[in-house]
Amino acid sequence: MFKTPVTKNTEQWSIRIGEARLDAPDMIKSKPGVFDVYSLEIKNNGHTLHNVTVEVYRDEPNSLTKFGLFSNPIGTIKQGQIILLHKNFPLSVKAKEVEVIVSWQDESKLARDGKTKLEGRKYKQSFIFKPNSQ
Repeated sequence: MFKTPVTKNTEQWSIRIGEARLDAPDMIKSKPGVFDVYSLEIKNNGHTLHNVTVEVYRDEPNSLTKFGLFSNPIGTIKQGQIILLHKNFPLSVKAKEVEVIVSWQDESKLARDGKTKLEGRKYKQSFIFKPNSQ
């Protein structure tokens, strides 16, 4: 079980895993011994960014492969915006790690010829969360 809330910050992002926000009767609830349910909030602390995508993975017991929980293409995000609020996501009680990857690009620019559009540089940051750690 993860201690909640737990937040990791960089100059660009704040990532927070917290208790599930069960504000509707049909939302999934924890199933003891099988999975717990958490919330995830991601905020842009830095500059306006483009082509932002969030991917969340958990480890898979006895495997080097990580299991994808969800992936969300977000688009352009301004400074100070909450880019993702996932109110409740299930996480296997066997999981020993959750990895949140946020990727983005700089703004596209025109080449010196004034016609060709050049894609902005790509970036990513990974945040690793482990049970019972801050």
